[in-house]
Amino acid sequence: MSETKRNPKTQPRREQILDEAVRMLGDHGFNGLTVQALAKRCGISNAELLYYFGSKDDLALAALDEFELREREVLTPLIERVEAQREDAEKTWAAIVELLHEMIARFARKPNRARLLFVLQAEALDRTHIAHDWFGKREELTLELLASLLDRFVPDAMAKGDTSSRRCMASGSTGCGRR
Repeated sequence: MSETKRNPKTQPRREQILDEAVRMLGDHGFNGLTVQALAKRCGISNAELLYYFGSKDDLALAALDEFELREREVLTPLIERVEAQREDAEKTWAAIVELLHEMIARFARKPNRARLLFVLQAEALDRTHIAHDWFGKREELTLELLASLLDRFVPDAMAKGDTSSRRCMASGSTGCGRR
């Protein structure tokens, strides 16, 4: 871990850069973002920006990791609520709906985060893109989570043999992270 990530004095500046990077990556994508333009928007030099992140690639991945961290902090209690309701199908379903509603509401409240995710995911379809593997891992984890939350609602016939609930969900998705 770099010294800037551990030093509490540098944390506010790092967060400011990440917040602005999220906006700019959402607006321009990775390929349209320049270190110079981001540094200018943050009121710092290119060298100072690179002090915090090392490279444009590191910055983009840090922005995605920060996005994921912030989402996990909010969504983990909702996921735990779904898991705690396992014994009651109606309460489980209500908790799943609440989880999905909060996910969508967060994007509506902070559209720059949604743009970051969707723009970079579209760019990451290119296997050489810096975030291609990040989205592939995220997709795998998301499918596993959805499968675990929805398994109880999959008819027994679908859960047997070659047609697991996970496979059904995966075939219904586009698999953007891996393609």
